[in-house]
Amino acid sequence: MSTETFLTEKAKPSPQSKYYSAATAQLTNALRGILYEGKDLNTALRDAEEAVKKTIEADKNK
Repeated sequence: MSTETFLTEKAKPSPQSKYYSAATAQLTNALRGILYEGKDLNTALRDAEEAVKKTIEADKNK
């Protein structure tokens, strides 16, 4: 690969995990809990993490 090609070509995007949308939804819910319900930041993020892990486990057990 020449230097010119290296400088002009864009990198390909990295592949998204199939759990990306589940994680995004849970993080959105966590943010809503923080903003509108007065939830603690760490609690909201921990709850979101647990929900995503449950989704992944449920998918693996299918």
